[in-house]
Amino acid sequence: MGAEVSENVEGGQTGSKVLPLRPGLFAVRVENGNYSGHLIGSKCTLCNWTFFPKREVCPRCSKVSTVETALPTKGKLDSYTNVMRALPVVVVPAPYVLGAVRLSEELVVWSTIADRKAEDLKIGMDVELKIRKVKQDKDGNDLVAYFFVPVAA
Repeated sequence: MGAEVSENVEGGQTGSKVLPLRPGLFAVRVENGNYSGHLIGSKCTLCNWTFFPKREVCPRCSKVSTVETALPTKGKLDSYTNVMRALPVVVVPAPYVLGAVRLSEELVVWSTIADRKAEDLKIGMDVELKIRKVKQDKDGNDLVAYFFVPVAA
């Protein structure tokens, strides 16, 4: 059985860890050397609104009444664009595709869309969350990030 945390988890190499590139955005699970996981959002206990990323104050009703919740790992591509010039903090080299992924009726998240060029995408297509290694830190730990990829037909 694999381990799941949102801060770090033991990696495949002795003494190495798997660390989310941005802690708190997603939980990662490592099983047989493969990564999986889910985004971490919040749900308001008063107005029932679900949002990402997680936070204590609900952006809809402005009350401190949220609980952490695991978000769906599958959704639909609502919109996308080619990013031709990446910001220095982005780990994916340009050009890459940035997409709006609808996880539920009320919840849309922005994410890199991996494994396809923009011309191969279609609005409304099914996509799913993937956790992937993007680099190693100086201590040999795997740094991972989340992406959405089109579901194979």
